[in-house]
Amino acid sequence: MGSISTIGLILFGFSLHKRESCPSNGQRRDNCDCILIGPDRSGFTVFWKVRLNITSLQIITNDFTFSRQIKGKQIPYGTAGDCYSAQEGCIQGTLSIDLTETSFRLSRSVRWIHNGNRASSQIDVREQVVRGKCGGFCGSCMPDPNVGLAVEVT
Repeated sequence: MGSISTIGLILFGFSLHKRESCPSNGQRRDNCDCILIGPDRSGFTVFWKVRLNITSLQIITNDFTFSRQIKGKQIPYGTAGDCYSAQEGCIQGTLSIDLTETSFRLSRSVRWIHNGNRASSQIDVREQVVRGKCGGFCGSCMPDPNVGLAVEVT
């Protein structure tokens, strides 16, 4: 599938000592009063292309052929999360999908589901661009496996 642009898919690698707090109005700070989460539970993956199942017209989210592992474990395309804070709205995991350089847009049926403890998300879905934050206290979001990241030809 053509050129894909993404900021990255992050399972944020820090957890606050004071779980119920949300310092700096929820803005990400790597110098927080935090515990570092190991690379087996966090990661940062950047994709420059993705594979497409041409029969189902779904992006194959767990194909890392055209990705770069920045740190930690591989994060599937369209997934994000964190273990940062137990306070709602203090989510730090981010995802970005940009299909504007392609002939595809996301299907209107695409949606994200939550996993884990106190998981929540703020996801802005446009036809060709998705920007989102997901997390909780070890919570994440991922494309609903019943729909996947289905695309349509523009």
